Amino acid sequence: KPKGLDLRPSGGDGNWELRTFENVRAVVTLPNPHSHTSRYVYFNVDDTFAYGLLGKPLLLEITYRDAGCSSFAVEYDSTVNQGPLQGAFRPAGSTAVATTGLWKTAEFRLPDCRFMNRCNGADFRLVAGGGQMELAVAQVKLRRAD
Repeated sequence: KPKGLDLRPSGGDGNWELRTFENVRAVVTLPNPHSHTSRYVYFNVDDTFAYGLLGKPLLLEITYRDAGCSSFAVEYDSTVNQGPLQGAFRPAGSTAVATTGLWKTAEFRLPDCRFMNRCNGADFRLVAGGGQMELAVAQVKLRRAD
């Protein structure tokens, strides 16, 4: 568990399990009982880190296994009151996933964070889609962009 960042327990539409791939432990998305086209993993940002960041930019780094789904995206709780639930699921981009099985890192810019747990009780989520919809995530880092 990274300091200041919590993986939300498996359940609801964010089901996952721990697996090991060649000595690398990772969270892997499991079937979503509410959707056959996407799977989610939810994260909470510690309130002491989030305090004072309202509307400020952050960088999110995801270390993932390049296999198992076609792509994954980030959706986060934002100050921009547009889109699903007035910015609670603001898109921050997506990354194509191939079939190499290598560990790669993708970076996402979150320009206007709110982090008030409006993303189904969390601050942000990863969205896996396509292929087998199995996204394996070994590390997640969140830092200030400035």
